[in-house]
Formats: sequence, structure tokens, C-alpha cells
Amino acid sequence: MDYAKKHPSEMTLGSPGIGSSPHLCIELLMKETGIKITHVPFPSATAATMAMLGGHVTFYIGSFGTLSSHIRDGKARGLIVFDEQRYPQFPEIPCIEEKGIKLDRGSGHALIAKKGTPKPILDFLANLFKQLANDSIVKSNLIRVGFVPKYRDPEETEKYIMTKDYGVATTVFQKLGK
Repeated sequence: MDYAKKHPSEMTLGSPGIGSSPHLCIELLMKETGIKITHVPFPSATAATMAMLGGHVTFYIGSFGTLSSHIRDGKARGLIVFDEQRYPQFPEIPCIEEKGIKLDRGSGHALIAKKGTPKPILDFLANLFKQLANDSIVKSNLIRVGFVPKYRDPEETEKYIMTKDYGVATTVFQKLGK
């Protein structure tokens, strides 16, 4: 952050494209802190990660599931967790709130069904995923590969998507368009 403030626009973020989660995250960080970072979109997360590892961009924002092997083998260095807490497999990396910045952008995965899917099927899938989220073996394996399991029921998931993801993205990108 200090370097970015002293060297506006010198740092570059590789992302898997305009409007992607890493792009949104850096736009929110710049808005919150006043720093300036140049966004460099790539056609995929893999391409952006490889550009960061090759030194073609300064950094990349991605999931620990994607980046954990690069951090463990020393090819990349974790700087900050964009979530409300540190990740168990990387306790040395501070979360963004510890730096005084309110920016919870933890990555999430959701099971989404087509509109009109019969309720018994939706209920079955929701119950199955709840069981999986609470299974100690599943939890430990997800944590081992860089994910932190957080179960949300269907209503909580929809609310999260509409406010934290879609709602925030809409607001940020509308402001960027002006």
C-alpha cells in the first residue's frame, strides 16, 4: 500500500478480464484507499497467474485454492486476504480488516439451479450440500487445498449474491462508466 501510494499507477494487476472478481476487488481497493493500480485484463485466471509468476504484472488477486501451491513452493508471496478472517492454511497472511480496510471479498462458490427447477430437487440439493459443508473430512480437504468452507442456505446465498456480488459490482461499474 505504501509503495502504491508513492508510485501511482506503477503497479499492475493481472486479472481474468474486465468485470471479473479480481478486477472488482482492485477497483474497490483503489476506491477505499486512494491508491492507483493499472488493471491488465487477461483471457483467463491461468493466464493472469502465469503473467504474475513471470513478472509481467506486479500481482494477481485469486483464490487460495488456485494460488496455494505457488505460495507454498515460494514462487509467489501472499500479501493480504480479502476476507473477514485469516485463512487457516496461511495464518501468517493478514486479512484486509487488520489493515483497517473494510473490504470483505472472500471468494465463494455457489450451486445454482435453473429457474423453475422443482422444489423437491432444490431441497434435496440444499440438504446434500449442507451435509457436505458440515462433514469434517470434506472440510479438512477443502482447507488443505486452499478453500474455507462456509455454508449458506438458499435464501442466504441469494441475498449474498444480490448484495455482495451483483449489488456491489453494479454500483462500482456504474461509477466507473461515468
